[in-house]
Amino acid sequence: MKSSPESRRARRECTSTLDGASPGCFDTPAYLLPSKIYSTGSGSDLAPVIGAGPDAPGRYRSPSRTIEEKFKMKIRTLLLSAAILLSLAATGLSQAKNEKGFKTIFDGKTFDGWKKAEENPDTWTIKDGAFVAAGPRNHLYYTGDEKPFVNFELKIDAMTEPGSNGGIYFHTQYQPEGWPKNGFEVQVNQTHTDWKKTGSLYDVVNVKEQLVKDNEWYTYHIIVKGKHVTIKVNDKVAVEWDQPADHQAGASFTRILDKGTFALQAHDPKSIVRFKNIRVKRLD
Repeated sequence: MKSSPESRRARRECTSTLDGASPGCFDTPAYLLPSKIYSTGSGSDLAPVIGAGPDAPGRYRSPSRTIEEKFKMKIRTLLLSAAILLSLAATGLSQAKNEKGFKTIFDGKTFDGWKKAEENPDTWTIKDGAFVAAGPRNHLYYTGDEKPFVNFELKIDAMTEPGSNGGIYFHTQYQPEGWPKNGFEVQVNQTHTDWKKTGSLYDVVNVKEQLVKDNEWYTYHIIVKGKHVTIKVNDKVAVEWDQPADHQAGASFTRILDKGTFALQAHDPKSIVRFKNIRVKRLD
């Protein structure tokens, strides 16, 4: 910053001493003179201040003090960011506790309570608290509770990458390979070529509209009670289905309300799907 010509000139002032003797004279430094900009020159350790008068407090600041303030501000910003991240993590871990009656069935760290099908087991990994399906077909079955699930509420957070396909099964049973024969599939698909989108009770009640976006987490809420199925996506109802009294099990895929466990689907090598915050509440 350059100082104005006025700020570069010192001003000589004289005044009488208390005993009335000859006046005493002195030069007022340039940086004390009234001006919009004060400067003490390039060799000074004082930084110029805009708009400070000669009587204004804090007329100038030391650069070292300014650096210290900036350092403290950065530290405060980093601490705030860390606090926010910790808060989000705690929210995810305690979500089931805040939802009365729900039990977390995935710890976010291990495959404890889950069993992979025998084909292509390396398709599944765990990253950032989520199951990640990325590879050839495989299904991951919940085996952490020997008692079959009949009436329940299941909540799962899911996220797809563009062009990906996956699924969530209920009332199913473990099988070492192939597409699960038993139970129902709830579709996980935003932009895969399959027209049946997220929200579908697959091949029973299909949803054509895209309800959510790729690369964004959303929450599935699947409710089975008696012969009624409700599927919600981000708290919005996508499907309500009552099983007809004359409904019969299919030959290739049963798709009939009965009992069983849950499974997550890795559909194909080009699909990448994530699942986390898996929690369930029995209704019987």
